[in-house]
Amino acid sequence: MRTNCPTCSSKIQFPKATKLVKCPSCEQVFETKNLGIEKRAWKIAITGLVLCFHYFIPSLFSPVLDATDINFFVLLILLNMIGTPIALYGLLLVIVEKFNRENKFIIFESFGIIMVFYNAYLIFTMGTIS
Repeated sequence: MRTNCPTCSSKIQFPKATKLVKCPSCEQVFETKNLGIEKRAWKIAITGLVLCFHYFIPSLFSPVLDATDINFFVLLILLNMIGTPIALYGLLLVIVEKFNRENKFIIFESFGIIMVFYNAYLIFTMGTIS
């Protein structure tokens, strides 16, 4: 596995079964049990995915906006424009962190990226349907 030292940020490589790691640069000792994929990347990805696949959010405004009203579709496109880059950034950040930890299992993240692009394509080409 590989990680960055929490004190000096230098790269450290060590076996997976190691419980404690000592940084060669700053002599800092830290535990490896909490070095899983950081939750920050998943929080970013989930926030973006909720905004991206947000079809329930405009329904909250259905008493105000009619489903045939142009404002309803503007809200739909606006939320997708905000959510797509956030979701892509979060999913790519998860993939980078997994590769840094030598974890090559990225099937779910790859599927998520494909679905985000497909959803964006559907939403942004909605006006061309005739």
